Amino acid sequence: MSTVARRWPRAAFASLAREESRLDRRTRRRTVRWILADTRRGAHARAVLDCLTPYEDPAAGLDNELRQWATLDDSLTTGPRCPTLVLHGTHDGDAAPAHARHAAVTIHGATLHLVDGGWHLLPLSIHGTTAQIAIRNFLGLADPPFPEAVS
Repeated sequence: MSTVARRWPRAAFASLAREESRLDRRTRRRTVRWILADTRRGAHARAVLDCLTPYEDPAAGLDNELRQWATLDDSLTTGPRCPTLVLHGTHDGDAAPAHARHAAVTIHGATLHLVDGGWHLLPLSIHGTTAQIAIRNFLGLADPPFPEAVS
């Protein structure tokens, strides 16, 4: 995938967004243009694609994960008693936002932040900077130093 991402970044990023999101076609195209418009976002997308090379079909593992996640078991979320921020995209193609909502409800005192239009790779989501702002607010840090956070 790394060669494809370098030679045909638009096609590679479009494929990534199609596989990892529930965005409609028009929004995926807008997202790809947004990624391509910034060298840092493009580098981040290429780095993600490099991690996926060589591509292996994860179908068997994914089928198992989907069966496990279908029940929304509370066993992992009822124990934590520390400040918890649950971040999730509304258009994640791998895990439904219902899982994040469930975690936020079952983890004592958790805070939920849903990124509008966010997909599985929040930093590459058009409104992904809202997740960065949520993290900084959760940690009690000053406003972020990046201009695109206003999007």
